[in-house]
Amino acid sequence: MRGDPQAGPRLLGRIRGALERRAKAAWRRVVGGRTAAAEAALERLKRCVGRDTGLSPTCGTSAVCPGLTAAAVPTFWNFGETDLALSFARRLLAMQRADGSLPDAGLLHVSLFNTAQAARAWRTLLQAGELAEAETALRRACTFLDSRIQFDGALRLPVGGGSFERWASPAAQLAGFAEMIAGAERYRVPSWRTAIARAAERACRLDGLDAGDAPLHIAAHGIESMFDLAEVDPRCGRSASMALEQLAARQRPDGSLSADHVHGWTSAVGLAHIAALWFRAGMTCAGRRAMECLKAHQRADGAWPGSWGRGAAYFPNGCSTWTAKYFLDASLAQVEAAFATSPNELLAPLSAEDQRRRALERIAAEVVRERGDRAEVVDVGCGSGRLLAPLLKLFPRIRLIGVDPSQKLLEHVPQGVEKVVGGLLRLPRGDESCDIACCVEALEHALAPRRAVDELCRVVRPGGRVVVIDKDARFQSLSEVEPWERWFTPESISGWLAKHCDRVTCEPLPPGPQQRTTGLFLCWTGVKRRSGRIDSVRRTA
Repeated sequence: MRGDPQAGPRLLGRIRGALERRAKAAWRRVVGGRTAAAEAALERLKRCVGRDTGLSPTCGTSAVCPGLTAAAVPTFWNFGETDLALSFARRLLAMQRADGSLPDAGLLHVSLFNTAQAARAWRTLLQAGELAEAETALRRACTFLDSRIQFDGALRLPVGGGSFERWASPAAQLAGFAEMIAGAERYRVPSWRTAIARAAERACRLDGLDAGDAPLHIAAHGIESMFDLAEVDPRCGRSASMALEQLAARQRPDGSLSADHVHGWTSAVGLAHIAALWFRAGMTCAGRRAMECLKAHQRADGAWPGSWGRGAAYFPNGCSTWTAKYFLDASLAQVEAAFATSPNELLAPLSAEDQRRRALERIAAEVVRERGDRAEVVDVGCGSGRLLAPLLKLFPRIRLIGVDPSQKLLEHVPQGVEKVVGGLLRLPRGDESCDIACCVEALEHALAPRRAVDELCRVVRPGGRVVVIDKDARFQSLSEVEPWERWFTPESISGWLAKHCDRVTCEPLPPGPQQRTTGLFLCWTGVKRRSGRIDSVRRTA
Protein backbone atom coordinates (compact mmCIF):
# COMPACT_ATOMS: atom_id res chain seq x y z
CA MET A 1 0.00 0.00 0.00
CA ARG A 2 1.32 3.44 -0.97
CA GLY A 3 2.71 5.33 2.02
CA ASP A 4 3.09 2.19 4.16
CA PRO A 5 6.84 1.56 4.71
CA GLN A 6 6.12 -2.00 5.91
CA ALA A 7 4.09 -3.09 2.88
CA GLY A 8 7.14 -4.14 0.85
CA PRO A 9 8.77 -6.24 3.61
CA ARG A 10 5.42 -7.88 4.40
CA LEU A 11 4.90 -8.82 0.76
CA LEU A 12 8.42 -10.22 0.51
CA GLY A 13 7.85 -12.16 3.72
CA ARG A 14 4.68 -13.73 2.34
CA ILE A 15 6.44 -14.67 -0.91
CA ARG A 16 9.40 -16.11 0.98
CA GLY A 17 7.09 -18.11 3.25
CA ALA A 18 5.14 -19.50 0.30
CA LEU A 19 8.34 -20.56 -1.46
CA GLU A 20 9.67 -22.21 1.69
CA ARG A 21 6.43 -24.16 2.17
CA ARG A 22 6.48 -25.32 -1.45
CA ALA A 23 10.13 -26.39 -1.10
CA LYS A 24 9.35 -28.32 2.09
CA ALA A 25 6.40 -30.04 0.43
CA ALA A 26 8.57 -31.03 -2.55
CA TRP A 27 11.26 -32.41 -0.25
CA ARG A 28 8.73 -34.42 1.76
CA ARG A 29 7.52 -35.99 -1.47
CA VAL A 30 11.11 -36.93 -2.35
CA VAL A 31 11.79 -38.64 0.99
CA GLY A 32 8.57 -40.60 0.96
CA GLY A 33 5.71 -38.37 1.96
CA ARG A 34 4.11 -37.60 5.28
CA THR A 35 1.81 -40.52 5.83
CA ALA A 36 3.42 -42.86 3.31
CA ALA A 37 6.23 -43.64 5.75
CA ALA A 38 3.87 -45.23 8.29
CA GLU A 39 1.74 -46.91 5.65
CA ALA A 40 4.82 -48.34 3.95
CA ALA A 41 6.19 -49.56 7.28
CA LEU A 42 2.91 -51.28 8.06
CA GLU A 43 2.77 -53.00 4.69
CA ARG A 44 6.39 -54.07 5.04
CA LEU A 45 5.72 -55.52 8.49
CA LYS A 46 2.78 -57.46 7.11
CA ARG A 47 4.92 -58.85 4.30
CA CYS A 48 7.44 -60.15 6.84
CA VAL A 49 4.93 -62.55 8.40
CA GLY A 50 6.29 -66.08 8.01
CA ARG A 51 4.58 -69.35 7.31
CA ASP A 52 4.47 -70.12 11.04
CA THR A 53 2.46 -66.97 11.76
CA GLY A 54 5.11 -64.86 13.38
CA LEU A 55 7.96 -62.44 12.78
CA SER A 56 11.72 -62.80 12.73
CA PRO A 57 14.16 -59.95 13.52
CA THR A 58 15.18 -59.71 9.86
CA CYS A 59 12.65 -60.11 7.08
CA GLY A 60 13.23 -63.08 4.80
CA THR A 61 14.40 -65.55 7.46
CA SER A 62 12.16 -68.40 8.55
CA ALA A 63 12.85 -68.51 12.31
CA VAL A 64 10.01 -66.99 14.35
CA CYS A 65 11.06 -64.83 17.31
CA PRO A 66 8.43 -65.19 20.08
CA GLY A 67 9.35 -61.83 21.65
CA LEU A 68 9.03 -59.87 18.41
CA THR A 69 5.86 -61.73 17.47
CA ALA A 70 4.36 -60.81 20.84
CA ALA A 71 5.57 -57.20 20.70
CA ALA A 72 3.92 -56.78 17.29
CA VAL A 73 0.45 -57.76 18.58
CA PRO A 74 -0.40 -54.37 20.19
CA THR A 75 1.05 -52.58 17.16
CA PHE A 76 -1.05 -54.54 14.68
CA TRP A 77 -4.08 -54.15 16.93
CA ASN A 78 -3.68 -50.36 17.18
CA PHE A 79 -3.47 -50.14 13.38
CA GLY A 80 -6.66 -52.16 12.92
CA GLU A 81 -4.97 -55.35 11.69
CA THR A 82 -7.27 -57.63 13.68
CA ASP A 83 -6.55 -60.87 11.85
CA LEU A 84 -2.80 -60.65 12.33
CA ALA A 85 -3.03 -59.61 15.98
CA LEU A 86 -5.30 -62.55 16.80
CA SER A 87 -3.33 -65.10 14.79
CA PHE A 88 -0.06 -63.98 16.40
CA ALA A 89 -1.60 -64.20 19.88
CA ARG A 90 -2.89 -67.71 19.19
CA ARG A 91 0.54 -68.74 17.94
CA LEU A 92 1.96 -67.58 21.27
CA LEU A 93 -0.63 -69.65 23.12
CA ALA A 94 0.67 -72.72 21.32
CA MET A 95 4.26 -71.82 22.28
CA GLN A 96 3.62 -71.33 26.00
CA ARG A 97 5.17 -73.97 28.21
CA ALA A 98 3.60 -75.78 31.12
CA ASP A 99 5.26 -73.46 33.67
CA GLY A 100 3.80 -70.39 31.91
CA SER A 101 7.00 -69.28 30.21
CA LEU A 102 7.77 -68.58 26.56
CA PRO A 103 10.94 -69.84 24.87
CA ASP A 104 13.75 -67.74 23.44
CA ALA A 105 14.35 -67.30 19.71
CA GLY A 106 15.99 -70.73 19.56
CA LEU A 107 12.82 -72.26 21.06
CA LEU A 108 14.93 -74.30 23.50
CA HIS A 109 15.47 -72.12 26.58
CA VAL A 110 13.31 -69.88 28.74
CA SER A 111 13.08 -66.14 27.99
CA LEU A 112 11.75 -63.74 30.61
CA PHE A 113 11.51 -60.97 28.01
CA ASN A 114 9.46 -63.09 25.61
CA THR A 115 7.17 -64.20 28.43
CA ALA A 116 6.52 -60.61 29.48
CA GLN A 117 5.88 -59.52 25.88
CA ALA A 118 3.39 -62.38 25.42
CA ALA A 119 1.59 -61.29 28.59
CA ARG A 120 1.28 -57.77 27.18
CA ALA A 121 -0.05 -59.11 23.89
CA TRP A 122 -2.72 -61.25 25.55
CA ARG A 123 -3.79 -58.46 27.93
CA THR A 124 -4.20 -56.07 25.00
CA LEU A 125 -6.67 -58.41 23.34
CA LEU A 126 -8.45 -59.43 26.53
CA GLN A 127 -9.08 -55.80 27.45
CA ALA A 128 -10.65 -55.35 24.02
CA GLY A 129 -12.98 -58.29 24.64
CA GLU A 130 -11.13 -60.65 22.29
CA LEU A 131 -9.39 -64.03 22.66
CA ALA A 132 -11.05 -65.26 25.87
CA GLU A 133 -8.91 -68.40 25.70
CA ALA A 134 -5.87 -66.29 26.61
CA GLU A 135 -7.19 -65.62 30.12
CA THR A 136 -5.55 -68.69 31.63
CA ALA A 137 -2.35 -68.15 29.66
CA LEU A 138 -2.02 -64.56 30.91
CA ARG A 139 -2.38 -65.62 34.53
CA ARG A 140 0.15 -68.41 34.09
CA ALA A 141 2.63 -66.00 32.48
CA CYS A 142 2.32 -63.53 35.37
CA THR A 143 2.69 -66.37 37.87
CA PHE A 144 5.89 -67.46 36.14
CA LEU A 145 7.34 -63.94 36.12
CA ASP A 146 6.53 -63.61 39.82
CA SER A 147 8.39 -66.87 40.52
CA ARG A 148 11.58 -65.38 39.01
CA ILE A 149 11.70 -62.38 41.37
CA GLN A 150 13.73 -63.15 44.47
CA PHE A 151 13.26 -61.62 47.90
CA ASP A 152 15.93 -58.94 47.29
CA GLY A 153 14.33 -57.94 43.96
CA ALA A 154 16.95 -59.67 41.83
CA LEU A 155 15.80 -61.91 39.01
CA ARG A 156 16.52 -65.61 38.80
CA LEU A 157 17.80 -65.51 35.23
CA PRO A 158 17.49 -68.33 32.68
CA VAL A 159 20.41 -70.67 32.13
CA GLY A 160 21.52 -71.10 28.52
CA GLY A 161 19.99 -69.70 25.39
CA GLY A 162 20.28 -66.25 23.86
CA SER A 163 17.85 -64.21 25.94
CA PHE A 164 19.29 -60.72 26.32
CA GLU A 165 18.26 -60.43 29.99
CA ARG A 166 21.23 -62.65 30.84
CA TRP A 167 23.62 -59.77 30.13
CA ALA A 168 21.36 -56.69 30.11
CA SER A 169 21.25 -54.03 32.82
CA PRO A 170 18.90 -54.47 35.83
CA ALA A 171 16.38 -52.04 34.27
CA ALA A 172 16.39 -53.76 30.86
CA GLN A 173 15.98 -57.15 32.55
CA LEU A 174 12.57 -55.94 33.75
CA ALA A 175 11.32 -55.09 30.24
CA GLY A 176 7.64 -55.99 30.16
CA PHE A 177 7.48 -57.02 33.85
CA ALA A 178 5.04 -54.15 34.46
CA GLU A 179 2.37 -56.51 33.14
CA MET A 180 2.40 -57.98 36.64
CA ILE A 181 0.94 -54.70 37.93
CA ALA A 182 -2.13 -55.00 35.71
CA GLY A 183 -2.24 -58.74 36.40
CA ALA A 184 -2.27 -58.17 40.15
CA GLU A 185 -5.37 -56.02 39.79
CA ARG A 186 -7.04 -58.25 37.21
CA TYR A 187 -6.64 -61.46 39.20
CA ARG A 188 -6.54 -59.91 42.68
CA VAL A 189 -3.07 -61.18 43.57
CA PRO A 190 -1.48 -58.29 45.54
CA SER A 191 1.73 -60.26 46.08
CA TRP A 192 2.59 -59.76 42.41
CA ARG A 193 2.57 -56.01 42.86
CA THR A 194 4.73 -56.32 45.96
CA ALA A 195 7.24 -58.48 44.11
CA ILE A 196 7.58 -56.15 41.12
CA ALA A 197 7.95 -53.18 43.50
CA ARG A 198 10.97 -54.91 45.06
CA ALA A 199 12.47 -55.49 41.61
CA ALA A 200 11.82 -51.87 40.60
CA GLU A 201 13.48 -50.55 43.77
CA ARG A 202 16.56 -52.66 43.08
CA ALA A 203 16.75 -51.50 39.46
CA CYS A 204 16.55 -47.84 40.53
CA ARG A 205 19.32 -48.40 43.08
CA LEU A 206 21.72 -50.27 40.80
CA ASP A 207 21.03 -48.93 37.32
CA GLY A 208 21.94 -45.34 36.50
CA LEU A 209 20.29 -45.72 33.07
CA ASP A 210 23.26 -44.27 31.23
CA ALA A 211 22.06 -45.15 27.75
CA GLY A 212 25.57 -44.84 26.36
CA ASP A 213 26.85 -47.78 28.36
CA ALA A 214 24.69 -50.30 26.48
CA PRO A 215 23.67 -50.62 22.83
CA LEU A 216 20.86 -48.17 22.16
CA HIS A 217 18.33 -50.87 21.20
CA ILE A 218 18.92 -52.56 24.59
CA ALA A 219 19.03 -49.33 26.60
CA ALA A 220 15.64 -48.36 25.16
CA HIS A 221 14.07 -51.42 26.78
CA GLY A 222 15.47 -50.36 30.13
CA ILE A 223 14.12 -46.83 29.82
CA GLU A 224 10.68 -48.13 28.79
CA SER A 225 10.55 -50.58 31.69
CA MET A 226 11.35 -47.76 34.14
CA PHE A 227 8.54 -45.67 32.68
CA ASP A 228 6.14 -48.58 33.05
CA LEU A 229 7.22 -49.27 36.65
CA ALA A 230 6.75 -45.67 37.80
CA GLU A 231 3.33 -46.72 39.12
CA VAL A 232 4.96 -48.83 41.86
CA ASP A 233 8.05 -46.64 42.37
CA PRO A 234 8.01 -42.97 41.23
CA ARG A 235 11.80 -42.96 41.17
CA CYS A 236 11.64 -45.19 38.11
CA GLY A 237 9.79 -42.50 36.16
CA ARG A 238 12.27 -39.82 37.19
CA SER A 239 15.17 -42.04 36.19
CA ALA A 240 13.63 -42.71 32.77
CA SER A 241 13.02 -38.99 32.17
CA MET A 242 16.61 -38.14 33.04
CA ALA A 243 17.91 -40.80 30.64
CA LEU A 244 15.78 -39.42 27.81
CA GLU A 245 17.01 -35.89 28.51
CA GLN A 246 20.59 -37.12 28.32
CA LEU A 247 19.88 -38.79 24.99
CA ALA A 248 18.25 -35.62 23.66
CA ALA A 249 21.42 -33.71 24.56
CA ARG A 250 23.41 -36.26 22.53
CA GLN A 251 21.13 -36.11 19.51
CA ARG A 252 22.89 -35.07 16.32
CA PRO A 253 21.67 -32.27 14.03
CA ASP A 254 20.23 -34.84 11.59
CA GLY A 255 18.15 -36.41 14.40
CA SER A 256 20.24 -39.57 14.80
CA LEU A 257 21.93 -41.02 17.90
CA SER A 258 25.15 -42.96 18.27
CA ALA A 259 24.79 -46.63 19.15
CA ASP A 260 26.67 -46.08 22.44
CA HIS A 261 29.56 -44.06 23.89
CA VAL A 262 32.11 -45.98 21.83
CA HIS A 263 30.49 -46.54 18.43
CA GLY A 264 29.31 -43.68 16.24
CA TRP A 265 26.99 -45.59 13.94
CA THR A 266 23.21 -45.40 14.40
CA SER A 267 20.96 -48.24 15.46
CA ALA A 268 17.71 -47.86 13.52
CA VAL A 269 15.61 -49.89 15.95
CA GLY A 270 17.11 -48.08 18.95
CA LEU A 271 16.37 -44.67 17.40
CA ALA A 272 12.77 -45.65 16.56
CA HIS A 273 12.19 -47.01 20.07
CA ILE A 274 13.68 -43.91 21.72
CA ALA A 275 11.56 -41.69 19.44
CA ALA A 276 8.40 -43.37 20.76
CA LEU A 277 9.62 -42.82 24.33
CA TRP A 278 10.47 -39.18 23.65
CA PHE A 279 6.91 -38.54 22.50
CA ARG A 280 5.60 -40.40 25.53
CA ALA A 281 7.65 -38.12 27.77
CA GLY A 282 6.45 -34.99 25.97
CA MET A 283 9.86 -34.34 24.37
CA THR A 284 8.32 -33.72 20.96
CA CYS A 285 11.20 -31.74 19.41
CA ALA A 286 13.67 -34.57 19.88
CA GLY A 287 11.07 -37.11 18.76
CA ARG A 288 10.24 -35.13 15.64
CA ARG A 289 13.90 -34.89 14.62
CA ALA A 290 14.33 -38.62 15.12
CA MET A 291 11.28 -39.36 12.96
CA GLU A 292 12.57 -37.18 10.14
CA CYS A 293 15.90 -38.99 10.31
CA LEU A 294 14.17 -42.38 10.16
CA LYS A 295 12.04 -41.29 7.20
CA ALA A 296 15.15 -40.16 5.36
CA HIS A 297 16.70 -43.63 5.78
CA GLN A 298 13.54 -45.62 4.97
CA ARG A 299 13.92 -47.69 1.83
CA ALA A 300 11.53 -47.60 -1.09
CA ASP A 301 9.96 -50.90 0.07
CA GLY A 302 9.15 -49.40 3.48
CA ALA A 303 11.97 -51.17 5.34
CA TRP A 304 15.05 -49.98 7.19
CA PRO A 305 18.53 -51.41 7.57
CA GLY A 306 19.32 -52.48 11.12
CA SER A 307 21.95 -49.74 11.37
CA TRP A 308 23.83 -47.23 9.27
CA GLY A 309 27.04 -45.24 9.50
CA ARG A 310 30.73 -46.08 9.57
CA GLY A 311 31.35 -49.47 11.16
CA ALA A 312 27.62 -50.25 11.47
CA ALA A 313 27.38 -53.70 13.06
CA TYR A 314 23.67 -54.37 13.73
CA PHE A 315 22.20 -56.00 10.59
CA PRO A 316 23.47 -53.15 8.36
CA ASN A 317 22.47 -54.99 5.18
CA GLY A 318 19.32 -56.66 6.43
CA CYS A 319 15.74 -55.54 6.91
CA SER A 320 15.11 -54.68 10.56
CA THR A 321 11.61 -55.87 11.50
CA TRP A 322 11.92 -54.38 14.98
CA THR A 323 12.49 -50.94 13.42
CA ALA A 324 9.21 -51.06 11.48
CA LYS A 325 7.35 -52.07 14.66
CA TYR A 326 8.80 -49.24 16.75
CA PHE A 327 8.45 -46.69 13.94
CA LEU A 328 4.72 -47.44 13.84
CA ASP A 329 4.51 -47.11 17.63
CA ALA A 330 6.38 -43.80 17.45
CA SER A 331 4.08 -42.56 14.67
CA LEU A 332 1.03 -43.14 16.85
CA ALA A 333 2.76 -41.60 19.86
CA GLN A 334 3.64 -38.51 17.80
CA VAL A 335 0.01 -37.90 16.86
CA GLU A 336 -1.18 -38.54 20.43
CA ALA A 337 1.41 -36.12 21.81
CA ALA A 338 0.22 -33.40 19.45
CA PHE A 339 -3.34 -33.76 20.74
CA ALA A 340 -2.40 -34.22 24.40
CA THR A 341 -3.46 -30.63 25.03
CA SER A 342 -6.73 -29.11 23.91
CA PRO A 343 -6.10 -26.22 21.50
CA ASN A 344 -8.59 -23.40 21.92
CA GLU A 345 -9.76 -23.69 18.30
CA LEU A 346 -10.92 -27.26 18.98
CA LEU A 347 -13.14 -26.04 21.83
CA ALA A 348 -14.77 -23.01 20.20
CA PRO A 349 -18.31 -23.65 18.85
CA LEU A 350 -18.89 -23.59 15.11
CA SER A 351 -20.86 -20.77 13.54
CA ALA A 352 -24.31 -21.59 12.19
CA GLU A 353 -22.95 -20.54 8.79
CA ASP A 354 -20.03 -22.97 8.90
CA GLN A 355 -20.34 -25.11 5.79
CA ARG A 356 -18.99 -28.24 7.45
CA ARG A 357 -21.72 -28.01 10.05
CA ARG A 358 -24.42 -27.24 7.47
CA ALA A 359 -23.37 -30.18 5.27
CA LEU A 360 -23.61 -32.62 8.17
CA GLU A 361 -26.95 -31.20 9.30
CA ARG A 362 -28.34 -31.64 5.78
CA ILE A 363 -27.20 -35.28 5.56
CA ALA A 364 -28.51 -36.01 9.07
CA ALA A 365 -31.91 -34.58 8.13
CA GLU A 366 -32.10 -36.92 5.13
CA VAL A 367 -31.34 -39.96 7.26
CA VAL A 368 -33.78 -38.92 10.00
CA ARG A 369 -36.52 -38.66 7.38
CA GLU A 370 -35.70 -42.23 6.32
CA ARG A 371 -35.06 -43.84 9.72
CA GLY A 372 -36.93 -41.61 12.15
CA ASP A 373 -35.88 -41.23 15.78
CA ARG A 374 -34.08 -44.59 15.67
CA ALA A 375 -31.23 -43.06 13.65
CA GLU A 376 -27.74 -43.31 15.12
CA VAL A 377 -24.87 -40.97 14.25
CA VAL A 378 -21.21 -41.62 15.06
CA ASP A 379 -18.76 -38.73 14.76
CA VAL A 380 -15.24 -40.17 14.63
CA GLY A 381 -12.57 -37.72 15.73
CA CYS A 382 -15.30 -35.62 17.30
CA GLY A 383 -12.95 -33.60 19.52
CA SER A 384 -15.05 -31.47 21.85
CA GLY A 385 -18.28 -32.32 20.01
CA ARG A 386 -18.53 -29.08 18.04
CA LEU A 387 -20.49 -30.83 15.27
CA LEU A 388 -22.57 -33.00 17.57
CA ALA A 389 -23.84 -30.09 19.70
CA PRO A 390 -25.97 -28.54 16.91
CA LEU A 391 -27.23 -32.02 15.86
CA LEU A 392 -28.35 -32.57 19.43
CA LYS A 393 -30.45 -29.41 19.29
CA LEU A 394 -31.94 -30.22 15.88
CA PHE A 395 -32.61 -33.92 16.53
CA PRO A 396 -32.82 -34.41 20.31
CA ARG A 397 -34.25 -37.96 20.06
CA ILE A 398 -31.68 -39.63 17.83
CA ARG A 399 -28.67 -41.39 19.27
CA LEU A 400 -25.41 -39.44 18.97
CA ILE A 401 -22.02 -41.01 19.68
CA GLY A 402 -18.74 -39.10 19.79
CA VAL A 403 -15.51 -41.07 19.33
CA ASP A 404 -12.09 -39.49 19.92
CA PRO A 405 -8.70 -40.72 21.17
CA SER A 406 -8.38 -37.74 23.53
CA GLN A 407 -10.12 -38.22 26.88
CA LYS A 408 -9.44 -34.57 27.63
CA LEU A 409 -11.34 -33.37 24.57
CA LEU A 410 -14.21 -35.76 25.25
CA GLU A 411 -14.75 -34.06 28.61
CA HIS A 412 -16.08 -31.06 26.66
CA VAL A 413 -18.63 -33.07 24.64
CA PRO A 414 -22.15 -31.89 25.61
CA GLN A 415 -24.48 -33.91 27.80
CA GLY A 416 -26.80 -36.11 25.79
CA VAL A 417 -24.02 -37.39 23.55
CA GLU A 418 -22.40 -40.74 24.27
CA LYS A 419 -18.63 -40.42 24.63
CA VAL A 420 -16.28 -43.23 23.59
CA VAL A 421 -12.49 -43.27 23.59
CA GLY A 422 -11.25 -44.66 20.29
CA GLY A 423 -9.56 -43.91 17.01
CA LEU A 424 -10.11 -44.11 13.29
CA LEU A 425 -8.07 -47.25 12.75
CA ARG A 426 -10.02 -49.23 15.34
CA LEU A 427 -13.55 -48.00 15.94
CA PRO A 428 -15.10 -49.32 19.16
CA ARG A 429 -18.37 -50.07 17.35
CA GLY A 430 -19.89 -53.27 16.03
CA ASP A 431 -20.44 -54.02 12.36
CA GLU A 432 -23.39 -52.20 10.76
CA SER A 433 -24.32 -50.52 14.05
CA CYS A 434 -25.09 -46.92 13.00
CA ASP A 435 -26.84 -44.96 10.25
CA ILE A 436 -24.24 -42.21 9.74
CA ALA A 437 -20.50 -42.42 10.31
CA CYS A 438 -18.87 -39.05 9.80
CA CYS A 439 -15.27 -37.95 9.97
CA VAL A 440 -14.62 -34.21 9.77
CA GLU A 441 -11.01 -32.99 9.54
CA ALA A 442 -9.79 -36.15 11.28
CA LEU A 443 -8.86 -38.41 8.37
CA GLU A 444 -5.93 -36.09 7.65
CA HIS A 445 -4.41 -37.29 10.94
CA ALA A 446 -4.93 -41.02 10.28
CA LEU A 447 -1.66 -42.82 9.68
CA ALA A 448 -3.40 -45.33 7.42
CA PRO A 449 -6.30 -43.36 5.87
CA ARG A 450 -7.45 -46.12 3.51
CA ARG A 451 -7.81 -48.46 6.49
CA ALA A 452 -9.68 -45.71 8.34
CA VAL A 453 -12.22 -45.36 5.52
CA ASP A 454 -12.76 -49.13 5.62
CA GLU A 455 -13.54 -48.81 9.35
CA LEU A 456 -16.04 -46.01 8.73
CA CYS A 457 -17.81 -48.13 6.15
CA ARG A 458 -17.74 -51.21 8.39
CA VAL A 459 -19.84 -49.64 11.15
CA VAL A 460 -22.58 -48.24 8.87
CA ARG A 461 -25.77 -50.15 8.17
CA PRO A 462 -26.75 -50.85 4.55
CA GLY A 463 -28.42 -47.76 3.18
CA GLY A 464 -26.72 -45.54 5.74
CA ARG A 465 -24.33 -42.68 4.97
CA VAL A 466 -20.56 -42.43 5.22
CA VAL A 467 -19.39 -38.80 5.35
CA VAL A 468 -15.83 -37.51 5.14
CA ILE A 469 -15.06 -33.80 5.20
CA ASP A 470 -11.42 -32.86 4.80
CA LYS A 471 -9.04 -30.61 2.94
CA ASP A 472 -8.10 -30.63 -0.74
CA ALA A 473 -4.55 -31.81 -1.42
CA ARG A 474 -4.04 -28.99 -3.92
CA PHE A 475 -3.75 -26.48 -1.07
CA GLN A 476 -1.46 -28.45 1.24
CA SER A 477 1.86 -27.23 -0.13
CA LEU A 478 0.85 -23.67 0.81
CA SER A 479 0.03 -24.54 4.41
CA GLU A 480 2.01 -25.21 7.56
CA VAL A 481 0.90 -28.66 8.72
CA GLU A 482 2.05 -31.40 11.05
CA PRO A 483 4.64 -33.76 9.53
CA TRP A 484 2.23 -36.71 9.40
CA GLU A 485 -0.76 -34.73 8.12
CA ARG A 486 -2.15 -35.68 4.73
CA TRP A 487 -4.74 -33.94 2.59
CA PHE A 488 -6.60 -35.73 -0.19
CA THR A 489 -7.49 -35.56 -3.83
CA PRO A 490 -11.17 -35.99 -4.78
CA GLU A 491 -10.34 -39.29 -6.50
CA SER A 492 -8.52 -40.89 -3.55
CA ILE A 493 -11.31 -40.96 -0.96
CA SER A 494 -13.95 -41.48 -3.66
CA GLY A 495 -12.13 -44.65 -4.71
CA TRP A 496 -11.86 -45.94 -1.14
CA LEU A 497 -15.56 -45.30 -0.51
CA ALA A 498 -16.60 -46.92 -3.80
CA LYS A 499 -15.39 -50.30 -2.52
CA HIS A 500 -18.25 -50.32 -0.02
CA CYS A 501 -20.69 -47.60 -1.09
CA ASP A 502 -22.95 -46.56 -3.96
CA ARG A 503 -23.80 -43.00 -5.00
CA VAL A 504 -20.37 -41.72 -3.99
CA THR A 505 -20.05 -37.97 -4.42
CA CYS A 506 -17.39 -35.36 -3.75
CA GLU A 507 -18.27 -31.67 -3.68
CA PRO A 508 -16.34 -28.57 -2.60
CA LEU A 509 -17.90 -26.73 0.29
CA PRO A 510 -18.59 -23.01 -0.17
CA PRO A 511 -16.40 -20.72 1.94
CA GLY A 512 -17.64 -20.19 5.47
CA PRO A 513 -17.33 -17.11 7.69
CA GLN A 514 -13.68 -17.89 8.57
CA GLN A 515 -12.71 -19.44 5.25
CA ARG A 516 -11.60 -17.36 2.29
CA THR A 517 -10.58 -20.13 -0.12
CA THR A 518 -13.37 -21.79 -2.10
CA GLY A 519 -12.87 -25.52 -2.31
CA LEU A 520 -10.42 -25.84 0.59
CA PHE A 521 -12.84 -28.32 2.17
CA LEU A 522 -14.24 -31.24 0.23
CA CYS A 523 -17.22 -33.30 1.32
CA TRP A 524 -17.33 -36.95 0.30
CA THR A 525 -20.48 -38.99 0.85
CA GLY A 526 -21.50 -42.53 0.05
CA VAL A 527 -24.50 -44.77 0.66
CA LYS A 528 -23.47 -48.10 2.18
CA ARG A 529 -24.02 -50.87 -0.32
CA ARG A 530 -26.64 -53.37 0.78
CA SER A 531 -24.83 -56.36 -0.63
CA GLY A 532 -21.37 -55.17 0.40
CA ARG A 533 -19.10 -57.27 2.56
CA ILE A 534 -16.13 -55.58 4.13
CA ASP A 535 -13.02 -57.72 4.04
CA SER A 536 -12.22 -57.70 7.73
CA VAL A 537 -13.04 -59.58 10.90
CA ARG A 538 -16.58 -58.86 12.00
CA ARG A 539 -16.61 -57.33 15.44
CA THR A 540 -19.00 -56.27 18.15
CA ALA A 541 -18.63 -53.15 20.23
